[in-house]
Amino acid sequence: MMDAVIFPVSDREESNLFPVGGLQGSHMHMKVDESQFVIDGDRLTHQPTGAVFWMGDKNLINCEWGTTELPTGDDYDRTELEEAARQIFLKDKSSCI
Repeated sequence: MMDAVIFPVSDREESNLFPVGGLQGSHMHMKVDESQFVIDGDRLTHQPTGAVFWMGDKNLINCEWGTTELPTGDDYDRTELEEAARQIFLKDKSSCI
């Protein structure tokens, strides 16, 4: 008989492996993609969630959060949204130079 090996998982990994309420009630982590953003003047909107980003003092990214967990069960990671917004702002800023 072999000994069982238990690997630790984070809470986030565990929740993805064993969704509460079965498959119907589970959340699907959605990948953030640059094409999901729309530039409107100095603001950047993530269309699926409605999160609005803008550049603040000292190049800090400010955000007015939308709904990251959608009624469809899809959810977006806020850190991934912020990083994608930062990359878009940096790309936009470098193209103006």
